[in-house]
Amino acid sequence: MDVKNLVVAFFILVIILTLVSLMPTENQTGHFIMPSIISLEVAILLIIFSIFTIFVLLSKKKSYYPFSF
Repeated sequence: MDVKNLVVAFFILVIILTLVSLMPTENQTGHFIMPSIISLEVAILLIIFSIFTIFVLLSKKKSYYPFSF
């Protein structure tokens, strides 16, 4: 397996786990606990960075000769 594929899979996993962690949870009394605004901001930054990294890795050409046309 190529290293690029592993990195893309890692960042997809980061996005999925971040989205799962944003779901509100129910405590013992039946009330839902929402994540704090700081954790929401960090989650958004993680998702944006992960998507940017995936696009950068997938958009690179596989040319071994940089000056060939």
